[in-house]
Amino acid sequence: MPHARHLRRATVQAHGERLGVAPLNIARDRELPPDVSGLLIAGQLDEEQLPAFAGNSELQGALAAAIVDGLPTLALGGGALLLLRRLSDSHGRSHELAGVVPAEAELLEWYERPRYVRAQAARGNPFDEGDNLLYELFDLEFLLLEQESFAYHVGDAGETGQAEGFAFGRCLATTLYPSLPRCPGLAASFVAAMRLAGPRA
Repeated sequence: MPHARHLRRATVQAHGERLGVAPLNIARDRELPPDVSGLLIAGQLDEEQLPAFAGNSELQGALAAAIVDGLPTLALGGGALLLLRRLSDSHGRSHELAGVVPAEAELLEWYERPRYVRAQAARGNPFDEGDNLLYELFDLEFLLLEQESFAYHVGDAGETGQAEGFAFGRCLATTLYPSLPRCPGLAASFVAAMRLAGPRA
């Protein structure tokens, strides 16, 4: 790929009307920052960081515990991959990951340009609603998928649509990527959930 693949990992802190963003290094950090109110894992994934994250069992455990405990979480694009049980990357290497999302997958290809798809938010989606134009960053094949509550129906209006993404509790994990400025309702719902949750002890 000629372009760099970056994954923005941040914990979001909401105190009253003020929002602060604290970076999270998936290779070096062993726990979440204190008083975190939400988790944003978004962007393209640097596959060279996967072995370090796969070996970081402390952070994986902290992420899984916080998300299962109800920490508002947006895992978008490459960020959603970190929450899988296992991922085989485009070089054929297999990585044990956070295990929050009940799925194992193989990353087949990174697209040179994003592919845009029409997506309708499913009823169980904790933050998004309605019809949005989202884009794919990569071709992913699921080898094991236990999808009880999904995030989106992908397809044109009137079609049954293909189930995509995971929605459970206050976590939205989708391999599709929305433009947050063009989905103001999604961002607003996420921020509202953080304020309601308050700082996590």
